[in-house]
Amino acid sequence: MRGFTVQIEWRVVQLFLDSEGRVDEVSLDTESAERMRCTCPQFPRNAKCKHTKFMKAKIADSDGMVQLFIPNTMTDAEAKAALSDVNAFRELVLKYGKIEYLSD
Repeated sequence: MRGFTVQIEWRVVQLFLDSEGRVDEVSLDTESAERMRCTCPQFPRNAKCKHTKFMKAKIADSDGMVQLFIPNTMTDAEAKAALSDVNAFRELVLKYGKIEYLSD
């Protein structure tokens, strides 16, 4: 099957703030929460980092579910748009999501 590629649809689910003020994003594959990626500098070298480790533990503690803490101020239109489009979902997480800080 030459030329066949699988497109992974990634959804940003968690933001992390580091000690220098950089914000890193952890994204999940929409087909499998086992596949994660992170925008931090450590992730490309090892395909894992403290952020993905944190998220895997958080998902395991929640019976395989990703819990997003979004306030009630989100509109129905924003929620509906986020369900159908990964970019709208990312914008929703950026606007309303809880930012975590993991010490080194």
